[in-house]
Amino acid sequence: MMEAIFSEIEISDYSSLRVLWIDQQNNFVAIGTVAYNAGIMISSVTIVSAFMFSNPLITAIYGSRAFGEKLRKIQWLGIIVLIVAWISLLL
Repeated sequence: MMEAIFSEIEISDYSSLRVLWIDQQNNFVAIGTVAYNAGIMISSVTIVSAFMFSNPLITAIYGSRAFGEKLRKIQWLGIIVLIVAWISLLL
């Protein structure tokens, strides 16, 4: 089935790529929901929620590594604050 989807998409066909991208986002949301529910069964809600709401950190690191974006000082400060918060929750 995936071969059929990819065989119909042309690089110039923006609308098909957008639909495929939205479909992938939905898959990631579903995976995140399942992982969150599994996490709160294993660990405390406080720790699992702290990692769940760290999406901006993951996005910033991914953007800097995959796309070569430069992080501003305020973004680095946010990363440091988030890491300190993780450490304080885990202790």
